[in-house]
Amino acid sequence: NIGSACFGYFDSENSVPVQIAIRSYAGYVLSRVKRASLGSLRTLADQYADKCQSSLPLLHLGIALKTMGDHKRADKVIKAGIEKRRKSRGYWGDYGSRVRDLAWTMALILEHGLENEKGFASLVLDLENEIGKRQWLSTQEKFSIFRAAMAIDSRTGKMWKGKLTVSGNINSLEKQGNYVSSWKPNEISGGLSFVSESSDLVFASAMITGYTKNAPLRDDRQISIRRNFYDTSGKPVDSSRFKVGELLMVHLVVKSKEEFIPDALIVDLLPAGFEIENQNLKHSVKLDDLKVAGGSVWKLKENAEILHEEFRDDRYVAAVVLNRNSACNLFYLVRMVSPGSFFWPPTLAESMYRPEIRGIGDTPPSVTIINKNK
Repeated sequence: NIGSACFGYFDSENSVPVQIAIRSYAGYVLSRVKRASLGSLRTLADQYADKCQSSLPLLHLGIALKTMGDHKRADKVIKAGIEKRRKSRGYWGDYGSRVRDLAWTMALILEHGLENEKGFASLVLDLENEIGKRQWLSTQEKFSIFRAAMAIDSRTGKMWKGKLTVSGNINSLEKQGNYVSSWKPNEISGGLSFVSESSDLVFASAMITGYTKNAPLRDDRQISIRRNFYDTSGKPVDSSRFKVGELLMVHLVVKSKEEFIPDALIVDLLPAGFEIENQNLKHSVKLDDLKVAGGSVWKLKENAEILHEEFRDDRYVAAVVLNRNSACNLFYLVRMVSPGSFFWPPTLAESMYRPEIRGIGDTPPSVTIINKNK
């Protein structure tokens, strides 16, 4: 029953596409050992293929049909898959995205020798365009891109040629397989370009790595984060000068401008000289006993949907569910342990499987820790 419940999507319009994707992948896996039911695959193709919202399940289904001997249906489904594009917005609960699905689809096409199918070149260019729009990639996206790259690498036996221009210096290249080169900033400041002289497609990519001189700017377009400091009596702390041994309560207020983020990850990095107070120690100050603005910390935390919390040596980490209509309140205790001047990095938040949905908090001025006797 395609419409049966699946991971809480029974009452959602996403139920059927998710179910089709699951069954198509199952059919693909079973077809590799010749155990897929051809009747079930045909039912999926005839009754539900047009309800697919992504290229990936269609490719899984088409390859399964081809493997099990129904080439006519397979060709139709594979053609539809190569042309299909996942919506850029929205979330199905499958950890996917347009980048992941296009990269995985590309890998499947190459692995199964389908690169001569009409529309494959457009799919590759669309994938390149989607990657170019993104500054951040999820684990699934990175894996799918890596898999696609490995599939391309297995086909790199042909000769290719072209002209590579770096700061006005033209280099004629004629190579077989991969060609990798790196340049320093002053070498590419005058521009870099490559013009292919091959009849076949030549794939090129560029990566720029480095660190900014300044702290990242606040970004609350999708997720806003506010960090507040309190003493153990619940009074706000505005000072940037502390003594070794002092204890602060850090309060993070996180709000989503997206309707629903089920997998938000909040990371608050600590400056050097600070340590998170271990709540497991017998004589440590207990966070739940403290109050903020007349309200109990435990009560505020209870209203937040916290899936996981970690109090590490150099950071506080929480996995939470965010909703547009409510704020998520997070707390931890930090103690000053080493004298010196330090910078407190901004708090970071992102959707773990849609990392383009993110937020960056403010970067406070430098903080100074002095010895107790000063």
